[in-house]
Amino acid sequence: MNLSIEDRLLLSCARTQMDERIVEKARELLSGALNWNYLLKNSSNHGITPLVFYNLRIIDKFGIVPKEVYRKFERAYYANLHHNMKIYDELSRILRELQDANIKVILLKGAAIAELAYNDLALRPIGDIDLLVQEQDFPKIKELLVNIGYEPTESLPILAPGEAVEYAHYFEQIRFFNEGQLLIEIHFRLVNMGIPKVEEMVWQNAVRVKICGVDTLTPSVEDSLLLLCIHANQHNYCMIRLFCDIAELIRNFSGEINWRSFLDIVRKRRLNSSIYYTLYFTSKLLGVNIPQYVLAKLKPGHLRRILFEIVWDKKRVLQLRSLKRPDRTEGPTYYLLEVDGLRDKLTYLRKVMFPPMTWLSSYFPLVKSKWLYFKHFTNLAVKGLEAFANTRLKDKEELLTVEKERKKSA
Repeated sequence: MNLSIEDRLLLSCARTQMDERIVEKARELLSGALNWNYLLKNSSNHGITPLVFYNLRIIDKFGIVPKEVYRKFERAYYANLHHNMKIYDELSRILRELQDANIKVILLKGAAIAELAYNDLALRPIGDIDLLVQEQDFPKIKELLVNIGYEPTESLPILAPGEAVEYAHYFEQIRFFNEGQLLIEIHFRLVNMGIPKVEEMVWQNAVRVKICGVDTLTPSVEDSLLLLCIHANQHNYCMIRLFCDIAELIRNFSGEINWRSFLDIVRKRRLNSSIYYTLYFTSKLLGVNIPQYVLAKLKPGHLRRILFEIVWDKKRVLQLRSLKRPDRTEGPTYYLLEVDGLRDKLTYLRKVMFPPMTWLSSYFPLVKSKWLYFKHFTNLAVKGLEAFANTRLKDKEELLTVEKERKKSA
């Protein structure tokens, strides 16, 4: 990998525990000619500033880091600690309310991983709260959230029984906000996109743990690993933190992962390419030990590898230059290219193209009924074109910025 000294230092610090070999390597990098502004900016872009500060305290035994730079890292660390404490206070309240109402939920992704895998509340930035729910409980959950100060997005229509899961998969994610702009995202399936498959085993295998002092459910380690791998790919491998989540989960629970069960889940969902490359990237960038037989079983055929490496640009991922796709296109793009078979993809496209009129009338409240589908098709086309144009434009801007910063440090 042709990486700058700053990026190599970021990767060395992108972990909760550094062995002696990594510490010595990081100290050697730290003693080089570093562009501190680039290091600060990139650590923030990749969502790992708190981790970098946490490890700089260990490796900087000679006070090499300029004091002002050190203070900026320190402020970011404690700001994230304060932010996460507020999130966990609110999460604790929500979980207790759900518990009192006898509503089962499974806590997903960031809020669960931050406590279970990082073992330090300040190290992993948390953006929102992701809850996996059972569709029959959605009306009760919606009422409960509204009663404690949350509101759904304005475009969410009144959904008939059984409609909520289809709305979330084929039309728009179901989200709730409070006055502080904390976001709660509702999931009906572990993989909240594409055809909503029955996932009884996810609930049966869920693990009861304490999160922010409250007994709650999280996915099994195999399901969590699957979700984190999908999440990294779905978000275009846009930041190191996505790989950190996977690496920390594997390191913390290596003795508990049933790899054969994991492989079976991947095979059933036809996710081999996605999971193979996500684990491959995690291993290459962060040195995580993935059993060789697992990678061998997952490795896709030659044509699938060519397609994947073109679409997700393998070289750019390994050079830490991948960018986030626009939110409204990343899920469908990922699903159509990587998940399930042709029949399911065609069903998915039909549902996406022709949603119920009631959904469209809520989403486009000022459009007359006879023009709703025209507006919908136009909207889909515009999103696709904007996604393509923005990705290319941001790619160029990012590359120019990176090159400027690297020339300064040369």
